[in-house]
Amino acid sequence: MRSLTTLSLASALMAGLALSAACSADAVAARPSGLAGSDVAAVDEDEDVDDALDAGRRDASKKKDATGDVAQEEEEEEPSDASAVADATPVATDAKAPEAGPAGPTFSDVYAKVIGVSCVGCHGPTHVTGLDMKTKSAAYSHLVGVKAGTGGAGSCNDGLRTRVVPGDANASLLYRKLAHTNDCGSGMPLGGAKLSKTKLTLVQAWINAGALNN
Repeated sequence: MRSLTTLSLASALMAGLALSAACSADAVAARPSGLAGSDVAAVDEDEDVDDALDAGRRDASKKKDATGDVAQEEEEEEPSDASAVADATPVATDAKAPEAGPAGPTFSDVYAKVIGVSCVGCHGPTHVTGLDMKTKSAAYSHLVGVKAGTGGAGSCNDGLRTRVVPGDANASLLYRKLAHTNDCGSGMPLGGAKLSKTKLTLVQAWINAGALNN
């Protein structure tokens, strides 16, 4: 019995050696003919390098695909810079409208503060030069765009001077007489104190603003 077992082991060992020899022969046959031992080693090394390069290319391709997918997802999720800025810009909810500047001078102010106080005592329906300023409407109609000298007598009634020239106080006889810069007749109010600078400025500003009936 021991002899049979020994023979079986010996047979199995011989078969394994024969199979290993056959595999080595196939590997050698697969290589190009005529190669020396060093050449065979070089071929094996080249094959290993090629395998490594192929593996590296596959890994790089996988990483590139993964990076592209992540970038696309981030692009889809993140808003554009313009929309982000627009969303981040605070919106004023209680902004106040610009305040209106002071109102310009009006003829109502001129009549109430100057003419009605300092002029109507002499300039009424039957008084000097026919310049009736007893009422606001009468004063406006006899002053603005009207030549001095349309009625009555006086040193300035030569028809060459306009009582109020809209937009030009210095060319208006009314302002020149009140400012005592007139070149004819007497300064006004006649026999009274010269108007204050504030009142003169009011008349001047009203005329320069167009002498409106407001």
